[in-house]
Amino acid sequence: LTGRDAYNRGIFIPASLEDPDTNPGLKAFGLRNLRIPLSKQSVINETIYQGIVTCYTNRKYAVSEHGRGPDNTKVFASGYDNSTTLGCSIIGVPGTGKSTAINITLDRYPKAIRHVFGEYEYTQIPVMRTTAFADSNITAMFLEFSKRLDHIMDSGGLFFSELKAIKSNIGQMTQKICEYIELFHIGCWIIEEAEFFVFSKTSKKSFQNIINIVQETGIFLALRMTILRKPLQVTSVLNEDFLATQLT
Repeated sequence: LTGRDAYNRGIFIPASLEDPDTNPGLKAFGLRNLRIPLSKQSVINETIYQGIVTCYTNRKYAVSEHGRGPDNTKVFASGYDNSTTLGCSIIGVPGTGKSTAINITLDRYPKAIRHVFGEYEYTQIPVMRTTAFADSNITAMFLEFSKRLDHIMDSGGLFFSELKAIKSNIGQMTQKICEYIELFHIGCWIIEEAEFFVFSKTSKKSFQNIINIVQETGIFLALRMTILRKPLQVTSVLNEDFLATQLT
């Protein structure tokens, strides 16, 4: 422990010991934050990058004289040129570095980019990251999506309040998520713990709700799944039948 952490624990460490030049052991202690890329890291980087590029390339855009949203956005997505479902899955047993690989990839992208072209302006969010909840609780995941959006946009809980007001209606929440994706030009949606999804089309909690969002907005979907008997693998094909096969 060093600095304030040491002080709070009642441990006194001379200031000179906190200098890496005079305390080589401190350098070794700092290795706990070292992240070594996996052999598949380049595949994950390239897959997500190409997915984001394809998403933005295929989208249609519109300009409004009247701003929309809390930041007065005047340029927004208004459709998608291709009905193909875009996505990839990152599957592996626990401890194979799936989340670490995603973290390394996301270090390449800013949380948000503000574009200003004279009187027209908009905010672009390259990647949104959420976690699936047990028993395919889509409502909870959508609310987490809104919380992440509030954090990125510093909107004071506006989006969370909007979704919370309609949380009893999955259809309305799904449509609202589509609006957020188009308004803020979200290019990729990464969902952790995707093995918790229900893949039955007859269930209101079905993964089909997410597929509908992808098909309507063209967003690139990346799913991170933990499977006890499968090694780490990255697949750039995404559809409901494929995922059901991976989980059985």
